[in-house]
Parts: sequence; C-alpha cells; structure tokens
Amino acid sequence: MSTRQETFQAEQAALLEKTHQGLDQLFRNLNQLHGNLEQINTVGKGFHYASDIWHDFYSALKEHNDSTGSGGGQQQQQQQQ
Repeated sequence: MSTRQETFQAEQAALLEKTHQGLDQLFRNLNQLHGNLEQINTVGKGFHYASDIWHDFYSALKEHNDSTGSGGGQQQQQQQQ
C-alpha cells in the first residue's frame, strides 16, 4: 500500500471513530431527554387531579353566587362608599 492510501485509511478510521463517539453521545442525550420528558409528564398528571378539584370548587361557588344574586355586589357597595 502506498503512503497516501495508508494516510487516507488512518484519517478515515479516525473520522469514523469520532462519528461513532458523537452518535453515542447523541443517543445518551436523547435517552436522558426522554426520561426527563416522562418525569415532566408524570408531574403534570399529578396536578391534574388537584386542578379538577379547584375547578369544581370554583364552579360550585359561581353557581351558588349566580343563584343567590351575591358574589360581587357587596364588594361593589364597599367600593362605592
């Protein structure tokens, strides 16, 4: 083999190794990102139940205030005085 071919093959092997290392790092980072996204999704689902409870509570108060005619009238009277 000539020196040029040996140099080419050595550079090719080095570049392939660098590419392999870069792809391995990318794969590890994507796995870590996937894990983080799963954790975020789990945390978000944990707040869904509490959010539903507060929504139901707010809706019940709003319905009660609408049916009794209260819910802001007292505040408006106090602000006018």
